[in-house]
Amino acid sequence: MFAVRVWEILMFGVKPFQGIKNNDVIYKIENGERLPFPPNCPPSLYSLMSQCWLYEPTKRPTFSMIKHSLREILDKDRSQTLEFSKSNNRRTDTLTRHGVVTNRHQNNCVV
Repeated sequence: MFAVRVWEILMFGVKPFQGIKNNDVIYKIENGERLPFPPNCPPSLYSLMSQCWLYEPTKRPTFSMIKHSLREILDKDRSQTLEFSKSNNRRTDTLTRHGVVTNRHQNNCVV
């Protein structure tokens, strides 16, 4: 259920298998169908969710493993965000050095 809840959050409350009867959902799951990849979902998170949906319960990750994986995903995301921020700062510094100065209050550039 954990991964289904994560999916619902990423889908902003859309119900899983919306409009499909329970018996048909069971049939789909027993035949390997899983919830689709949510937009803007990190592939590593969807991979973790998919592991939680493995048919054989003993092959699914434990909550300790899920916690560890989520920590890794969060750390990677923070690292990428920091790198993006540094890249933007370098770009701004370069523009400033070349005489392009942004006036943030008037939202225009002075050359």
